[in-house]
Amino acid sequence: MVRVGELREAGAGTVSIGRGSKHVSGRHRATKRTAGTARGSIATRITAVVLGGVMAFPPLNTPQAAADPADVQQIIDELEATSRDVEAHNEQIEATQISLDEEQQRMDERQAKRNEARARAEQLQAEANRKREAVNEVARTRFKVGNGDIVSKLWISENPQQVIEKRSFLNALRDNAEAQARAAAKETRIAADEFADVESAEATARFEIEQLRKKQQDLEKEREELKSRTDEIRARVDALSPADRQVWIEKDGPVHYSIEGLTGTNPLGMSALEAAMSKIGSPYEWGAIGPSAFDCSGLMYWAYQQQGITIPRTSSAQMAGGTPISREELQPGDIVGYYAGASHVGMYAGNGMIVHASDYGIPVQVVPLDSAPIYGYRRY
Repeated sequence: MVRVGELREAGAGTVSIGRGSKHVSGRHRATKRTAGTARGSIATRITAVVLGGVMAFPPLNTPQAAADPADVQQIIDELEATSRDVEAHNEQIEATQISLDEEQQRMDERQAKRNEARARAEQLQAEANRKREAVNEVARTRFKVGNGDIVSKLWISENPQQVIEKRSFLNALRDNAEAQARAAAKETRIAADEFADVESAEATARFEIEQLRKKQQDLEKEREELKSRTDEIRARVDALSPADRQVWIEKDGPVHYSIEGLTGTNPLGMSALEAAMSKIGSPYEWGAIGPSAFDCSGLMYWAYQQQGITIPRTSSAQMAGGTPISREELQPGDIVGYYAGASHVGMYAGNGMIVHASDYGIPVQVVPLDSAPIYGYRRY
């Protein structure tokens, strides 16, 4: 049985490099240098393509007459840097949209409470008015009975007891109505205070959501500016020859990898890893959360959704949530953040590997854990 930290003796990983392949076993961890070797090994081939005019597209601050391995390497590096920048900004826009949606929901809830408070205040006010009218009616009735000397009324009445009972009843009715009116007035004041509180909260929410809208508008402007760069990435990657495309695909040192027999202490993470591994070969697309295409955080989000667990949507939020763990505590299914600000994420697949959605033109693949600068680790 294969355990975490051990590579299978057979089929544990084949690293495709150019036209050949490399086998890794034991505790070997491939790094960016592996991908760099791959790029250098076919530099002559790429140079010929460049000189042949195949790569005729707008420059990324790179002379079009690039003809040596260093220039070819610069093209790959700048494509990757641009892709990382686009991905980071896309994650920011996604996070802002989520915040905006959440604040809108809270504002809708406050609006519902405000409507309830108004309805309650109006109902209590109507009840108070009704009870005040009852008090007035009692007063009018007492006036009809008369407010003269009770002794005189008893002297001339044929039924003195009835006069006493009626007077007592009217007094009790008046006292009760006045008490109810005071209670209703108090409740009206309470409801009015609640209404004022809710209205104040709504005003705050309006301000906050307006700020979020402005922030989103700013980010949308950046997205429009980045779109030209995104289109450039698409055009350049799509125009690569099969050999050059392989250099792009292999830049992170991908391996042929199986999790068969892999064990871990986190069953939920193992299940999420199985889901993520089932998407090996799926295309990358900015902002995609599956099931047919993914961005980096979208793959993590989708894999955990299949387990009935909703984790944060963006890479930075995923690394802000969950339980922080150390490298030594990594288990299959844990999320690994990369680059400053956690602009990229992958899922730990055991044996020093991760599965991730990398860049446009590169399918979901398994690569070494240290294929990029690590930001941190989280468990869900």
